[in-house]
Amino acid sequence: MRLTKMLRLAHPMMLSVALGLVACHGQQGGEAGAGLATSTETEGPSTPLPMGPAGHGMIGPVAYTFDDEELTRTEVQLPVPPRYRDEVWAVKLIPRERAELLGQVACRYGDSARDEVCTVEDEAGLALAMLERPIADYRKNFADSGFGEEQLGSVEIGGRIGFRYTASGENGGVEYNFLPVAGRTLMIARKTEPDAAAANNAIGAVVAGLRLED
Repeated sequence: MRLTKMLRLAHPMMLSVALGLVACHGQQGGEAGAGLATSTETEGPSTPLPMGPAGHGMIGPVAYTFDDEELTRTEVQLPVPPRYRDEVWAVKLIPRERAELLGQVACRYGDSARDEVCTVEDEAGLALAMLERPIADYRKNFADSGFGEEQLGSVEIGGRIGFRYTASGENGGVEYNFLPVAGRTLMIARKTEPDAAAANNAIGAVVAGLRLED
């Protein structure tokens, strides 16, 4: 993943090309090819997601909408907890003003004392990814890794009941929600920025408006 990040963000011109490709995806519509997101857990490197028109899109059977005046849609390869060895492609919504800094040496993450390259991976925001296997398999992964029931809370989103895990790290905590959808699992990774109230509210609205179809 680190190599992928370096190749994608090593130069602002490369970023411009990448964002141009994202824009092309956006003109294709949200549903075409929506099942392309696959998991490296079983099938090797996954295929980048179709992005959908500005303001809304789909990941498999999951439809989402967002305020594109507050949030910018990006793509990222997301490690899957608790082992973080496998990665899946995810749509990640980040604050619009932060998206304008991507690729620049203008950000400080965690306890860093100096500016570093701004990356999608390290930014606060909301990531949505479809995992290939049923939710019971992912819950078992946590149990096999020594996580007790007290560390995994229950959560209900979009009328589906799943489980929640909050991870702490040098760049702040990330809240992971796992929900059953059509025999697979929707993973939602949410990291908030205390000083970005408008973006945080917009992210909350995305979660509240998720439509999960079987």
